[in-house]
Amino acid sequence: MQFPLHPTLKQFSRNLFWDVDKGDINLEKHSRYIVERVLTRGNLEDWKLLVGYYTLERVVEEAQRIKCLDYESVTFISCVGNVPIKRFRCYKEKLLSPNYWLS
Repeated sequence: MQFPLHPTLKQFSRNLFWDVDKGDINLEKHSRYIVERVLTRGNLEDWKLLVGYYTLERVVEEAQRIKCLDYESVTFISCVGNVPIKRFRCYKEKLLSPNYWLS
């Protein structure tokens, strides 16, 4: 399956942006929000669209700035991007709140 270089939000899974008006989201202006949604709720096709549009480097850069990511998502992007987990903001925030990923 080939993925377009310039996807639209309609090409991503419906569950990613169910709670917002897709017409209000700009792929460039809201890139961090889109990256967060794909990392936490997306599937493989969503991931391919994301990386095909932004590049892996940009996805990793945006992910490093996200304040809150679940453990699986930050571990995944850390491994795929070959970036130490300690460089992610959500990891640093977790250290400030020791019970963040417990339960």
